[in-house]
Amino acid sequence: MCQRTRERGCTRSMYTESTHTVRMGPRTISLSDDAYQSLAAAKRPGESFSDVVRRLARRRSLTELVGAVDRKAADAIAQAVEANRRDRLVRRRKELGLP
Repeated sequence: MCQRTRERGCTRSMYTESTHTVRMGPRTISLSDDAYQSLAAAKRPGESFSDVVRRLARRRSLTELVGAVDRKAADAIAQAVEANRRDRLVRRRKELGLP
């Protein structure tokens, strides 16, 4: 549902969706136009906006990342992280006046 609202002297569109569940009543949220467009772009066929929010907001397991990068890229990332740790340790030791 699209509602028109006045905010700081200008008119802009606000999009809202409400759902009904057994344990709690429907909730109405207001989104800016750009947030609505982002949510609509993430929406899959047959998926409600509530489904999109649940899918995007759920906690993910690290196991879901398996295969996200190839072995060569993963090794490069690991080497970069390790180099950053070493550099940070060296800088910190200098700051503290340690050998």
